[in-house]
Amino acid sequence: MIKGKAGKEPEGKYEQRKIPLYKSYFARMIFIMLVFFIVVISISFLYLYVGMKNSLKKRTDTEKLQTYSQLAQNIDTFGNEMELLALRTVNNTATTNMVVNTEGTLSWNIERRVDFFSLVNAVFAEYSYVQSICFYSAQQEILFADSKWNIVQEDAKDLGRFFEENIEKQSGPASGQVRWYGGYNSEDFGVETVNSKTPLEYISLCKPVFRGAYRGWLVINIDLHYFTSLYNNVRGIRESKENAYLIDQNGFIISSRDREYLGEQKEEYVRTLREGYVTLEEDGKQILCYPISIGDWTMVNEMPMSQILGDIGDIRQIFIAAVAAAVLLFVLLITIWLRWMVRPLFEVVDGLQKMENGQLGVTLDGKQSREDEIGLLVSRFNQMSVEIKHLVEENTRMEEKKREAQIQILKAQINPHFLYNTLNTVKWMALVKGETDMADCVSALGDLISPVFKDGRDKWTLEEEQEYITNYGKIMNYRYGEQTNIEFSIPLELSDILVPKFVLQPIVENAFLYGRKDEKEKLRIRISAEEKIERIPRLLLTVTNDGPGLKKEELRRLRQSLESEESKEERSHIGLKNIYQRLKLLYGEDFSMKIESEAEKRGFLVELNIPTSREAW
Repeated sequence: MIKGKAGKEPEGKYEQRKIPLYKSYFARMIFIMLVFFIVVISISFLYLYVGMKNSLKKRTDTEKLQTYSQLAQNIDTFGNEMELLALRTVNNTATTNMVVNTEGTLSWNIERRVDFFSLVNAVFAEYSYVQSICFYSAQQEILFADSKWNIVQEDAKDLGRFFEENIEKQSGPASGQVRWYGGYNSEDFGVETVNSKTPLEYISLCKPVFRGAYRGWLVINIDLHYFTSLYNNVRGIRESKENAYLIDQNGFIISSRDREYLGEQKEEYVRTLREGYVTLEEDGKQILCYPISIGDWTMVNEMPMSQILGDIGDIRQIFIAAVAAAVLLFVLLITIWLRWMVRPLFEVVDGLQKMENGQLGVTLDGKQSREDEIGLLVSRFNQMSVEIKHLVEENTRMEEKKREAQIQILKAQINPHFLYNTLNTVKWMALVKGETDMADCVSALGDLISPVFKDGRDKWTLEEEQEYITNYGKIMNYRYGEQTNIEFSIPLELSDILVPKFVLQPIVENAFLYGRKDEKEKLRIRISAEEKIERIPRLLLTVTNDGPGLKKEELRRLRQSLESEESKEERSHIGLKNIYQRLKLLYGEDFSMKIESEAEKRGFLVELNIPTSREAW
């Protein structure tokens, strides 16, 4: 509770200023703690998520590796079976008879072709996935057979793309070994078939046939769909969104469940048996590259990361819901707690606003007993409030005393007026008696003391200082009998520069007192002013006289006395010391005073260097 122990309530209704929400300390604390809470929870979840993700990826890699290791064995078994089939076919007499020169009897040529087609038809009956068999002889003869047609093409001018790319350019498989090829169809073997309007796609193996000096080439074409099913019909692959395909040694896709991918190049996925398998993560997919022995090909499996992390997705949804609930609960609890903690701060702010409106002596009760920072703050607030009240009251008393002093000063002005009136009376009495010199002296004296009583400024213009020196010189000449001549060399444009009042009078006075020559010669005092533009504009004031100079030792003691306490030896120059100390108080180290004198040459010089000012004081 806030009480006003002293002071009156301010006039008008008290209005409490509202602090914008974005500037509220309370709101900032809630925001900072909320951000900290969310950051900690997010980092924890991220750590958990990354750990689970890596674990699932590792588990998936292990499972895929096991699966594809078995698939590689299956494909190798199939390949070995096809290579044995090729070997049996090549070694059959019906095949070797096709290698020799065809320049024989017609019946012989017909007989050997019939034997060959009988042989391959038996292969079709045993192996349903063998789509066709093609035989190339060295005499440009092509024998092509499938399950429906037996085609003989003699003296073929176009042996087809397969022959050109794999047999003619590369001279066929060397040393009788089997070579595997992908990416070819029924139109690539130099004969026209009527089986289908759509070309049939193959996986092909080629083996040379030798008989003496003659050679031919046997090509067995396997149904691409069947070959693809060897590794795509696995339950895990068939039922998922995975994409599995085969690439040849050049990176071209030769087998895929999706025919649209055939012919695409994935050169970066090519692996050899020596290099072994590798797993990659690209474009949101986990990719397994597994090399196989036949054809130096590579099996590739692409699995979406969303499928791998499917279980984590559910966990993520649950986590987000849990975090949202935790955030709401956190905000509620922290708001209640912080409001209880900072409530005294609100009361302190309210108390400060009341003090701002003039209600002094406000104190907070019941909170300073807390032994924490809040209790200390309340205690110091109460102490400050009471001290401010006392200070205000003391200031009020001091202002009353100042007003009383001003009244006394106003009363004291009667004496200066009395002095001016008396001097005017003496002046007119002198004029009546014809004493004009006396009247002029009294008038000069009035002008001399007028600034002392009437003008409360610390500074006046250089022109006013010149007028004051002129009046002072008149009085001194009346006293000493016109023995001193004062000359001014002050440019008109410097007349409005402000200088400390009476800054030159003590110097001129010293010249009158200690610089006079014998009675027959007049003392010449010269006062000059010059403005210099340095880092800041500065005024150079110089006062010289042609009176007797000082000896070196006297000049040294005079210079030392300016910084020291007053000494008996230098009482004759106390005016110079007074000027030095005044200027030091006014300007600090930003001024200089130079004194020069030589006894042999006669003369005395005082030079003042002060900052230039034209601002009113």
